[in-house]
Amino acid sequence: MVSGSVDGQKLDEFKNQNAPLNKNFRTKTSLVTRISIAYLALTLTNLVVFWVVSGANQMRLIGEKALLATDSLGYELIHRLEPLAANSTWIPDLLDSDAQRIAAALRILSEKLRVYKDAEILIVPETNLFTTDGQRIVSQAEKNQGQQPVNSNLGKNILKALQLKELKNQRFYASPNTSDYTVEIYIPLIGAGNREVIVQSRIPMTSMKNELMSLYKLAFALVAFLLLVQSLFGYWLFKILVQPIRGLASAAEKVAQADFETQVAVGKRSDELGQLMFRFNLMTASLGEKTRKLESAIRELEKHHKIMQMELEMGKNIQTGIMPVADVSNRISFSTYYGPLEKVSGDYYDIFPMPGGAVGIVITDASGHGVPAALVTIMAKMHFTALAAKNLTPDQFFSQANEGLSRAIVTSDYLTAFYLVINPDLTVAYCNAGHQKAIIWRKATGEIEELDTAGFFLGMFADLPVPYETGRTKLAPLDRIILYTDGIIEGA
Repeated sequence: MVSGSVDGQKLDEFKNQNAPLNKNFRTKTSLVTRISIAYLALTLTNLVVFWVVSGANQMRLIGEKALLATDSLGYELIHRLEPLAANSTWIPDLLDSDAQRIAAALRILSEKLRVYKDAEILIVPETNLFTTDGQRIVSQAEKNQGQQPVNSNLGKNILKALQLKELKNQRFYASPNTSDYTVEIYIPLIGAGNREVIVQSRIPMTSMKNELMSLYKLAFALVAFLLLVQSLFGYWLFKILVQPIRGLASAAEKVAQADFETQVAVGKRSDELGQLMFRFNLMTASLGEKTRKLESAIRELEKHHKIMQMELEMGKNIQTGIMPVADVSNRISFSTYYGPLEKVSGDYYDIFPMPGGAVGIVITDASGHGVPAALVTIMAKMHFTALAAKNLTPDQFFSQANEGLSRAIVTSDYLTAFYLVINPDLTVAYCNAGHQKAIIWRKATGEIEELDTAGFFLGMFADLPVPYETGRTKLAPLDRIILYTDGIIEGA
């Protein structure tokens, strides 16, 4: 991937800022798991709703059907037992404490409950007799007899049977029990002397058991069917939604690694996801094309940059070559340092041997940087060399230099400069054209003096707003003059 240093820094900052989010993408529950959990919850909800709405209603209908099936048996029991209740001795015998009388009454009850006269099979497998005060007196299904307390549920059913007979003249009360697939029938019998006995019979209901089992099987089959349907639907959803999204995520990861040749298979999809995949392919193709163009442009720039660097190196050599040889006087020693910011620069200095043993020294600083400033210094070199041979005073030197440079420099560039002439008697004439002041260090006293005159930049205006001036001073042996450009000030 091609990017600048600033863009690379921004990308690294973005990655660092979003590192926790990227970690969450990798550690959080996947979309497939969440969809599966959602479908499981939906399935369970459907089952609960189905059981509440349909299953409970089916249970009620099965119970009602069982009650209807016991009506005929209930009336048959009433038909057989009511003659016994009308017998003036039968109920008193049951309520008596004499075991022989109770046994005789129970034999009579068994005879009445036989399917037919000589059969041993009874029309109901279990019959219990209760008193209205809550005591079971006999049980046709048990060998041991005697009064026993009635549990609370039986007591409620007995009470309900008595209430229904008294209030609605209902001959019996039936209560289905789905736990053991039976129906309990409660028949109030009022004997002679208004003594009352409750007959309770438990009737097995095989049909109710079969219907309940069928209901359970249907429920389990429906559960399996719903799970199968939702599993198929989930797989279909995975194929058309989750799998393409995963493919897009994988492709996006490759694009993030600068693989712009990555494409995703759209196929014949024309939905929103298909449009997204199509746009993704367009994006990667566009990024790949722009990247190739950018890389080509960078290669071209690198080529031009290499050529430019070669040319700048040549310019550096040329500019270094125009710098003067410092040993031009036996009485004056020179020490120079030239350190341009770039390969070529607008800083330039020169030393001119003059008639009579005098030495001229000039230092300039062209505006701007690089090649334009270096070209300006070359033009200044040409003018300064020609003028130095005329043995002019410093103000005349800059006046004529400004006249020539203002014509030669057609841009907005200009130069600052400082020029001085050191005579054999160590007198110094100098002029400043907007440059940094020269500095004299006096060896005898250690004092620092600054040299400066009025003067304007070179090459900006042909008609100067301020005329140049020549200043004068005298040196003593071992005194030092320092000339410099703004690189010293800016570097400090």
